[in-house]
Amino acid sequence: MQVLDAATNLFVGLFGVLDPVNQDALFAANGPKDDFSLLNSSFIGAVQQVDSFGDGLGTFGDPVPSGNVNATSFPSNVTGSYQATLNGAAQGSLGANVQWSVETRLSSSTGVRIAAPVKIRAYRGQNNPVAGTHSRAQIGFFTLNPNGTLTYSPDADADLIADEVDLCPGVSSPNNTDADGDLHAQPCDCNDADATAWALPGSQIQSLNVDANNIVSWSAPSNMGGTAVIYDVFRGTASTPGVFPASWVCARPDNAAATFLDGSAPPVRQSFLYAIRPQNSCGFGPISRTLSGISPTVPACP
Repeated sequence: MQVLDAATNLFVGLFGVLDPVNQDALFAANGPKDDFSLLNSSFIGAVQQVDSFGDGLGTFGDPVPSGNVNATSFPSNVTGSYQATLNGAAQGSLGANVQWSVETRLSSSTGVRIAAPVKIRAYRGQNNPVAGTHSRAQIGFFTLNPNGTLTYSPDADADLIADEVDLCPGVSSPNNTDADGDLHAQPCDCNDADATAWALPGSQIQSLNVDANNIVSWSAPSNMGGTAVIYDVFRGTASTPGVFPASWVCARPDNAAATFLDGSAPPVRQSFLYAIRPQNSCGFGPISRTLSGISPTVPACP
């Protein structure tokens, strides 16, 4: 975009046809941000106005120095210009078809440019009353700089943080602070002082096994909530094979490895069962299930 240094009342309009076939969808700045602006806008009319404006560029526009052969300017409010075709009824309304303005101010009435870059929300919207299809979503944002240049950033969670640098994807939060450097921002990090943990362990341990030497071993949970976990080991005593123990004891708290040698032996004609609970600095994960998927009720450990 090429603009004069001291031009007054400069506005930047951002819009495009999202569905050229059905002509019922737009890609536009600033909306539709709510259902009122979606359902009370004529997307088909807006697309037709945009097409009409585009057709008139070559006929009514004057070429400007640009790498884009389609770049033109209009010396005045002539037929086919942006002002005549898309801005005549209400500013930025795409021919009075949309309920918001697709424009953003770049300079004041005295020619003073915006003081800092402005982030402009970009939306997709569809409204086809005949087909009964309606949808809207923010999908990214433009950054308009004081010199008139523009960049576009995808933004799936609509928090004005570009997807490629968003450390909390899927959560709409402007807080992208990562104090511990674990690549998880504070809204997605339950302990931003520990780089090894950002969430509770989200799954049980795997492949629990007890060998003939009473060595208990297991595999780490598939979702550790970080890069390291420790384990509480619980032991229950069953007097009858296949019967779930009524009580459990903490056999080893905060076990650092995924293995544990139990120096105790079960009483005669009884057996030991084990349950493992993963944890990290955020707290406890789910305890492993034993015997038909039952999870034991365990005491404090230690």
